[in-house]
Amino acid sequence: MPAEPKITCIRIEVDLPPQLTDSQHTAVLKALSAADRYGHTLTSENEFVWAEITQERRKV
Repeated sequence: MPAEPKITCIRIEVDLPPQLTDSQHTAVLKALSAADRYGHTLTSENEFVWAEITQERRKV
């Protein structure tokens, strides 16, 4: 029986609404800064941010 894959990180992606207030934008950036890795993607159809938290960090 093959071993189950080990999960090493969790990735969360969130669609952003078209208009964010300054305080909402600040809250999003604050939340992202707590992650191990994060980014922002903008396409012609949508805009979203993503964050990854690694297994090692979750153990702390």
